[in-house]
Amino acid sequence: MAKYEDVQDSTTKLFDEVLGNYGLDVIIRHKILSVEKQKEVIMTKKTTPLVEFLNGVDVIFFIDENTFDRLEEENQLYLVEEAIASIGVGEKIKINKPDVDTYLSLLNKYSLNLYESLKLNISQVKDEINIENKK
Repeated sequence: MAKYEDVQDSTTKLFDEVLGNYGLDVIIRHKILSVEKQKEVIMTKKTTPLVEFLNGVDVIFFIDENTFDRLEEENQLYLVEEAIASIGVGEKIKINKPDVDTYLSLLNKYSLNLYESLKLNISQVKDEINIENKK
């Protein structure tokens, strides 16, 4: 079973600062837990209704602080912003998938602009098909 601990004050301060920059510090009740081993440096998880009720927490950030602390400040900031950017706030709080889901080798070969236009094109084609099917 994983061992959870509170994170260092500097890590909490960084998360609070970024949440504040996004205006989420007053909307999202969160907890940051240090975990010894996990695949990603930071994982963002929506809590269950029970955990939300018992602890008053909407989102938990699990962080491999051992790895995180060895990164440069710019890299730490990027990871924290990436974790927070995954949070969607509307009627409900939800965790979104990343916007870009492809391989670096393809991005290097074709460009991010082509990837974005491809995704937009696919969306438009699917919308057209849906409209045709409704006729």
